[in-house]
Amino acid sequence: MRGGRHPVRGGDRPDVPQRGDRPLPRSALGGTGLAREAVGLVVRHLFEARGHHRITIDPAAANERAIRCYEAVGFVRVGIMRQYERAADGTWRDGLLMELLAKTF
Repeated sequence: MRGGRHPVRGGDRPDVPQRGDRPLPRSALGGTGLAREAVGLVVRHLFEARGHHRITIDPAAANERAIRCYEAVGFVRVGIMRQYERAADGTWRDGLLMELLAKTF
């Protein structure tokens, strides 16, 4: 099973939505706060250095660990995206749309 995906890719235009798909593997470091710290650093960079005003992410709705991490950084749940991604076995899985605004970070 994979870790969460993180939206980091994009150009230098903060007015254009940025989207990426960079999975972070699970490791023995789970539960140490390292992922939360890493996500927080990326978020701070996107807001402060790149001038973005909003960041959206879309973890699998069943990935409770990733969702807790994102919420700890400040992301809020926007809604469920039903049948959002197809699993390796061909079944559909829901995704959770989450966002964070610079003014609330």
